[in-house]
Amino acid sequence: MPPKTDNKKKARDDALQFLETLEINDDEDTANSLPAETTASSAEVTNADDGGGDEKKDPKSMLKFIDDLTESAKRSASPLADNSTSEPAATEAEAAASSAPGNSWSWGGIWGQAAALVEQNSQLKSGLGKLKESIEQVRQTEASKAIGSRVKTLVNQENFAKLSGDLKRSLDTVIDSIAPPILEHEVFNVHLANNIGDEGIEGVVYRTMDAVFDFHGCGEINLKSASQQLSEAPEMQTKRGDTFTLPKGFDGGYGAAVTAIQYIQHATEASAKGKAPSPAAEDNPDQARAGSPLFNRAQKTELLVAIQPFSVIPIEDQGFLGLCVVLRDASRSVTLRTFSQMLPLSCWALPRDQIVAADVDMSLGSSVNMGTDSVVQRRQEMNEECLYEAVMLAIKTLCNEYLTMRPPTAASTDAKPI
Repeated sequence: MPPKTDNKKKARDDALQFLETLEINDDEDTANSLPAETTASSAEVTNADDGGGDEKKDPKSMLKFIDDLTESAKRSASPLADNSTSEPAATEAEAAASSAPGNSWSWGGIWGQAAALVEQNSQLKSGLGKLKESIEQVRQTEASKAIGSRVKTLVNQENFAKLSGDLKRSLDTVIDSIAPPILEHEVFNVHLANNIGDEGIEGVVYRTMDAVFDFHGCGEINLKSASQQLSEAPEMQTKRGDTFTLPKGFDGGYGAAVTAIQYIQHATEASAKGKAPSPAAEDNPDQARAGSPLFNRAQKTELLVAIQPFSVIPIEDQGFLGLCVVLRDASRSVTLRTFSQMLPLSCWALPRDQIVAADVDMSLGSSVNMGTDSVVQRRQEMNEECLYEAVMLAIKTLCNEYLTMRPPTAASTDAKPI
């Protein structure tokens, strides 16, 4: 084993050589004194000193030289083994060096990675700056300004309302082209002038008309009572059980029915003109249904129906009760009338729930009252059924005639309210 003094001397010589490369420009002496591993690095540092003068040396060359110097010091500081153990140790060192080449590092490698990262960062900043400049140039162009003003114009509320209206009309046109409205969507608003004074008549009229219109497939029936309008004209009303308030003859019955229809028509027109839609009506299911698109596209027809009782005496000392029923469609200028079969005058008596026991002088002929015994009650019940059936047959006859002879289309799709 060589003495330790030789190792110290060699390390001192290496340090002196490093100092000489920093201060002395003698490249040849430095190259001869340094080991072979540090010759290249020393030459690079010397050349940098000659060319740069007082300028700063290349940091990569300096770091490379430090790495070489460190490796040389490690090799010189390690003691030499015996001849018997030198070969196995060298073999193990070579195996360790070859097994972990990826774990080695150097100051020059770290410096290179840092420099590459800085360069990439500068390139990224440069790219972002160019992108911002391009965006700003696009914003300043005339085409971009025109597009911005166009978008602001489209956002206007009036244009939105106009666009929605156009879309709605286009949608309705497409729907009508694909599936045009059919007669089944027609709605008939019936105004009933019931001068009999029995609330049960309204149900009979509605069920009869609904059955006939459904049989013909002609739409929907909405029945509205006109009793409120008739209550404002007492002279046109008849009193149940009082024969003096009944019109006399067929002409009298027909004239009273036509007068009632005209009166209701004028009253309905006046109320429709002066009545404004109330906000509370929106909660009504009928109003909600009437506001649906299907209801608006459906054909609406206004019908007037009047039922007027009258008395007739075809035979001496024997009176009968008749019913004149008139149906009018103002939109088609159609007026139909019919007369029911003759009923006994006793059918005009008060309903059974209003009968009172009273002695009446029949010679006066001013009233028709029934007794309270069970036989008379059953007779009165049958009379009411006959009265309802007479109304039902008259309504059925008029509706069937109206649906079979009316024009296919109305003069106006949206008929005026009557």
